[in-house]
Amino acid sequence: MINGFTLRMLPKVPVPTLDQTMAEYLRVLSPIVTAQQLDHTRSVIKHFTAPNGPGTALQQYLLDKRDADDNWAYYYWLNDMYLDNPLPLPINSNPGMVMPPRKFTTVNDISRFGARLIDHLMLHKEMLDGGGLVQERATSREKGQPLCMAQYYRLLGSCRRPGDPRDSQYLPEQRTDEHVVVCCRNQMYCLPVKAGDRGRLNEDEIASQLLYILNDAPCLARKPPRIGVLTTAQRPQWARDRQMLLLEEQNARNIELIEQALVLICIDEPIPLTYNARGFNGSPAGAHYCGGRDESNMAQEMIHGGGSEFNSANRWFDKTMQLIICNDGTWGLCYEHSPSEGIAVVQLLEGILKKIDEMPAEAGNDTAQNHLPPPERLEWIVRPEIDLRVREAARSIDRSIEDLDFYVYRYKPFGKNFIKACQVSPDVFIQLALQLAYFKLVPVETLPHVESQPGLLEKRRSGGSTMTSCPLPSCPVPDSANRFQHNPITLTLPRQTFTLNCPQHKHKHAPLSIRCQNQVHASVRNSLFRVIVTRLYGHLVSTYESASTRRFMLGRVDCIRSASSEALEWAKAMCQGEGANVTLESDKEDDYSAEAANDAKKRDNLRELFRCAAARQTEVMVQNILGHGIDIHLLGLREASKELNQGTVHDLFTDDCYKIANCFLLSTSQVACSTNSFMGYGPVTPHGYGASYNPHPNEIIFCISAFFSSDKTSASRFARSLQDSLDAMRDLLS
Repeated sequence: MINGFTLRMLPKVPVPTLDQTMAEYLRVLSPIVTAQQLDHTRSVIKHFTAPNGPGTALQQYLLDKRDADDNWAYYYWLNDMYLDNPLPLPINSNPGMVMPPRKFTTVNDISRFGARLIDHLMLHKEMLDGGGLVQERATSREKGQPLCMAQYYRLLGSCRRPGDPRDSQYLPEQRTDEHVVVCCRNQMYCLPVKAGDRGRLNEDEIASQLLYILNDAPCLARKPPRIGVLTTAQRPQWARDRQMLLLEEQNARNIELIEQALVLICIDEPIPLTYNARGFNGSPAGAHYCGGRDESNMAQEMIHGGGSEFNSANRWFDKTMQLIICNDGTWGLCYEHSPSEGIAVVQLLEGILKKIDEMPAEAGNDTAQNHLPPPERLEWIVRPEIDLRVREAARSIDRSIEDLDFYVYRYKPFGKNFIKACQVSPDVFIQLALQLAYFKLVPVETLPHVESQPGLLEKRRSGGSTMTSCPLPSCPVPDSANRFQHNPITLTLPRQTFTLNCPQHKHKHAPLSIRCQNQVHASVRNSLFRVIVTRLYGHLVSTYESASTRRFMLGRVDCIRSASSEALEWAKAMCQGEGANVTLESDKEDDYSAEAANDAKKRDNLRELFRCAAARQTEVMVQNILGHGIDIHLLGLREASKELNQGTVHDLFTDDCYKIANCFLLSTSQVACSTNSFMGYGPVTPHGYGASYNPHPNEIIFCISAFFSSDKTSASRFARSLQDSLDAMRDLLS
């Protein structure tokens, strides 16, 4: 029983057969590793699955565990995915969600909106406590199966706790009194919203309490300590900092209030326009703007707060739900991912928004509710060592934020209506578009290294094959549409250095003089840029897409691996004879889809390859949602190997292929929203991409992330490649 929800009506997660998982594992590895690596893994698997090999005993161990536990895989997965991960939560783990902006004209508007959010959260909590949550059922693939609702009960009143070597979770308990914690200008307040002796506050009373906070926080005699910034640190470091805080009884009480609060309400200041998107030439406009801030800016506020000088200390990143309201009308949330998947969070927030929008626009009674004591300020006792750690944590999160390359990109030519008309699943279609976009993309490290006047470049990187920027602001080379004047530029290519005199830089260069040691190289003159643009990735990488396993007791997710051999063959065919499509902002007349349209045989072949790739993607998706994915099973076998062998694991889990397979250079997820909202997150590896997507009827919203410190990735260039890939797929299937 979980807060009134009976789990026993659901089946247990199955344990796939050993032969099935190993065969699928080899099939998954084929497009992302070398033939030599694959042969080595094949021999390791042969030993592992031999009649007297270790695999048989480990498989039986998992089968026995399935009989004994509600969900044999749950804690293996939870610990591996979240609680054992030492990385900081902001950017690396916590997603941020942007909701449609509000219009605030006075501080009363902010307090009224916040009060309505809290009031409806309380109504939702009462519904949960009363057992009124409607049972959801599967809408595809064995339709009508009941779905596990356990994660819906973990959203309110829960919190993650740092540990070393493993974090833990504080999960909600049913209580007679409830409170929220409000953060405003780094000062935290405890706002009781329900008491056992008087019931819960009404909307007007909550609005009055929030108004008190909004008036009090800016007028404090001294700035409050930025304790919240400590939650941005590496998890083992934050665990040590937390232990230091707990030495003081007052601090311990504050932490207890935060952890037990239903939610955090974070009232923010806008972050600078420097967080706006660094898009590409011709990139579409967004749908939401607030005072010059674009959607990429808003998303970054939700993900990390904008830095220690803005809102990153106005947070407690361990808290499951932090509702963020900015005084310019931007709002959304940051949520800690370990208790729940995005679907539960999105449904809760969108349901509350719908009810608020149905309410009358006029405010209630904004006069002070003098019968209520004011919210309690949480005061901290800050020892010198804690003060030092606050300053160190602030510098660290500021560096991480500066490194985040984030772009909210709306693809507007079509959405899921067109995809369905092509008789393809929108999710399958978008996953294949992501594979093609990666295959086509020129890695940043293969672009020319451009040097101009010292000190004027936006960014320099080490190595002779990396892209920097034009000395003029907002004119990155080679992605900009702008024309600009150059001094002689040095292009450093492998083993050759050329000097290029380019008086006016455009998308498409006329033949250019390439001079090396004062001699014109005619053979290079007309082919330099062809040499550059044909150096595309040309391969696929390990790709993660979450697949819900809620058909089973305590089910969360498994991994759909979208980088298939079928997808690789299709991507190769789509790019046959072509270079990458994003290096020089090539015109549409050069697009391969136009050539394909003139060649019916080639077009038919491309369509057939696409159908094969889509069928394979669908097959893997169905395997996962029905409990036969390989990742959870492999994880269970690995952990069983540790438990039965004093912490050591079989060679299957230490060879190169296993490491490559679990380094997700493309981390993706569909986060479907009924409102004009979106959710995004950072990459999960230093040289990888994060790519969430939200298909609407006539557009698709992508949140693309990368790191500036990587010489292999660029969010805007990936978005451009994605745009060209989607365009080509439309032309292919029309």
